[in-house]
Amino acid sequence: MNHFFFGTKEIGIFSFASNIFGANFSFITAVFVLLYWSYMFGWNVFWTIGTAVAGMILFSLPRVTPVSDEFLKNGNTLHEYIAGKHTSFSAVRMAAALVTVITLLGFVAAQVYIFSGFLSEFMGISSLNISIIIFAFLVGYTLLGGFDSVVRTDILQSILIILGCIALYIVESNLAETTNAKISDIVFSPLPAFYIPMLIVINGLWQFSAMDMWQRSVASRNLRVVRIGSALGGVFFVIASAFVVTLGLYLRAIHQGTGTELVSNPFELLSSIIVPGDISAMFLFALFVSAFLSTADSMLIAASQALMTDIYSIKTNNPISLGQVRVSVFVLGLLGFILNLAIFKYFPGESVIAFLLTFFSCQVVLLPSIGVRAYLPSIKMTHYPMLISILSGLVFALGMGAYTTAKPDIQNLIPVASLFVSAFILFSFMPFCMIRE
Repeated sequence: MNHFFFGTKEIGIFSFASNIFGANFSFITAVFVLLYWSYMFGWNVFWTIGTAVAGMILFSLPRVTPVSDEFLKNGNTLHEYIAGKHTSFSAVRMAAALVTVITLLGFVAAQVYIFSGFLSEFMGISSLNISIIIFAFLVGYTLLGGFDSVVRTDILQSILIILGCIALYIVESNLAETTNAKISDIVFSPLPAFYIPMLIVINGLWQFSAMDMWQRSVASRNLRVVRIGSALGGVFFVIASAFVVTLGLYLRAIHQGTGTELVSNPFELLSSIIVPGDISAMFLFALFVSAFLSTADSMLIAASQALMTDIYSIKTNNPISLGQVRVSVFVLGLLGFILNLAIFKYFPGESVIAFLLTFFSCQVVLLPSIGVRAYLPSIKMTHYPMLISILSGLVFALGMGAYTTAKPDIQNLIPVASLFVSAFILFSFMPFCMIRE
């Protein structure tokens, strides 16, 4: 069963770096964040790159990363780390795992929604029909290969992304030669409220609470691989991001220079540069397809591991079979599709970003508990502060996300506010729940 979650052999530095790069360079990141936000907000998009890379580098640093040699040898999941070795913390472990399952399902649903919209632009098929096909394919090949399929495909996808970046360079060179557009003369849109604090939380601090980050670390079973691979993955991310951002800047310069009305749909930006039949367009298409596949499969596996290892096994005290794990992947894929349908109904178009930020915010409510376990190990307390902190943060994040349907301009506030609520509750309850020996 463990081979399904961690693979049949330990992953090396390059595989780890490719995995980390792929996990961060998702389709949402490539299209909605790097391309579209550079088109809209210009140089401020480098806050996105900087916070993500800072998180990856911090995760690799000695005395900063919460991952240790002891945990890599004996541990399995992030939620097990949060709960520690105390059986009284089993409720904390299950609550943390529930947060991860909800987060990852929401992320997969949003990925499929956005990716199906991208394919719909070029194929003339409805987004809903495409999303059905994507979920069937995604669940199918995840069931067949487990984590080994993630590792194999992440390396291939990283190569395709590199080829796509070369194609981006060609497209950008042609744009520079055929237009008089100057990036230095662009006037960009103002930043929305809470843009930078939101990025610090969901890009930088997210690395420490991301279940798939911990899963890859355990799959390596080697702290040196984690440290070097995480930093190297950050380098890959910077290189790929620079190409995508440059394209967004050039497109903005062209539209502004020619007096063309600014594009309000990210997919329209893509359709303006991906020309059917052109070889560079094929590599660009491969880049964005790879950016989708590099995260969706690993998140399904991570969600399955959280559900089966940290909830089912703890609750029932029964061993887990491979058949049960595969059933869980199928059920989680079905739940992800239901969430995908909810996006079509309640969060269509650009409002999917509010949906995405809501589910990202669910995961960051684990950060205060991780911090206490990693940096304040000498503190002895009952499980109640962590349990209340995690559950309260989860409910608050989901509540704020639902409220964005009526007030969408608060979406960037959700991660910051959810983290604050979770931390405030944890540290408020801690003094009353200390164990004095």
